[in-house]
Amino acid sequence: MSRTFIGDLCAHIKPTSPTEKSKYVRIGSAFKDEQDRVTIKLDTLPIPSLNWEGWANVMERKPYEPKAPPLPESDIPF
Repeated sequence: MSRTFIGDLCAHIKPTSPTEKSKYVRIGSAFKDEQDRVTIKLDTLPIPSLNWEGWANVMERKPYEPKAPPLPESDIPF
């Protein structure tokens, strides 16, 4: 049985104050099989004391793109 990677499984952590943003902590991976059934692989569980209410989201993994422009080529031979 082969599986196709869908995305990362992330726990939604509610903010503890009005100035905080929600956090998403990676807790596993989601996969789809040939019959379009979704399965999840849990690597860890967040603890409820960290403001986790049991909800998890599947988030598509995007390729890494550096934020800074590449350094210019140098004429110095090393």
